Amino acid sequence: RAIEIVISLRGEGRKSVTNPDLPAVVTVFPESVSVDLKAGTAQVEYCRLGSNIAVEVDANADGTDRILDDSINSYHERDEFVLTDGDWRKSNGQTVEIFEGVPNCLAE
Repeated sequence: RAIEIVISLRGEGRKSVTNPDLPAVVTVFPESVSVDLKAGTAQVEYCRLGSNIAVEVDANADGTDRILDDSINSYHERDEFVLTDGDWRKSNGQTVEIFEGVPNCLAE
């Protein structure tokens, strides 16, 4: 899926770049991690900082990239995994809560 997104963005003359002041990061909530080896299932919750900057490549008159979206949001997410042929594979995921305009998953 990630490769499809990159191909689509490239076709549209767009790309996502790392925010130099606030790089995207995932922070796991350690107390949320549960693994059931007998059942072959696992679950984890985490905070994902969405801070990458969406740009249109070479779109400004001077040849620099034009910023399309530089918003910052944080996402409290939960993912479930199943053990398949020795590999953990994501089986389900959901966004628990969105924190718009803030770089963390803490309620203000």
